[in-house]
Amino acid sequence: MMKYSGIIGFADEIEKEPGVFVSDIKERHYFGEVSRFISKSDQDAEVTVDQNVNNEISIIADTYAMKHLADIRYICWLGVKWRVGTVQINYPRLVLSIGGLYNNVKTESGSADDPGNNSWE
Repeated sequence: MMKYSGIIGFADEIEKEPGVFVSDIKERHYFGEVSRFISKSDQDAEVTVDQNVNNEISIIADTYAMKHLADIRYICWLGVKWRVGTVQINYPRLVLSIGGLYNNVKTESGSADDPGNNSWE
């Protein structure tokens, strides 16, 4: 199994103005394992090709991750931010199923183009 070390983005919805909410992204570093690795391209007569993966990454959860399960938005892996589709609790681990690319937004800890430090073996 490949090892995972990277950033997970958590979104906190903040009311900027009455009725206007924005996502405040907080990034945290986690370790774990890539338990499933599948990649495919969606080329259904589109000019641009969407890259999707159907992977699972199991991380070792901390208190913050357990309290903010519903706030997990993306995971940085292989230099790309991927959208997290589902989170399965398998204490002390969280199994994150990832899918398509995450739409970049400016984060608290850096620019949208900096997906954080990622490594895999």
